[in-house]
Amino acid sequence: MRKLVLATGNGFDVTQTEEIRLIAECGWDGVFTGWDPENYRSLARTVREAGLLYQSVHAPFHTVHRLWEPGEPGEEELERLLACVRGCAEIGVPIVVMHAIIGMDRHTPNELGVERFGKIFAEAKKLG
Repeated sequence: MRKLVLATGNGFDVTQTEEIRLIAECGWDGVFTGWDPENYRSLARTVREAGLLYQSVHAPFHTVHRLWEPGEPGEEELERLLACVRGCAEIGVPIVVMHAIIGMDRHTPNELGVERFGKIFAEAKKLG
């Protein structure tokens, strides 16, 4: 059966917790959210308490271009995205939406970025 899910963070003047409650009250089946490394556990608890499916998380993307660059910023971005995948597995969110890059004018895909994405995919596969 098809489930209807709605994103949080739609610009309403309410907290995310209140928004989740309202989404449930309106009859939606579930939600998807952005990644919040500081509050992902409590957010998952809020979603469960509202009786909603936590369908997916959108991984951070504003600095994803760093994955294609050599050096420490690229390694830090890799670790940030791996933490997102691991956190989602921990809280039972089965899908992570991830951009390969924002702004192809910045970079041409290269082996380093492909290798780093390979590490992310391998971790996601290992975690189910």
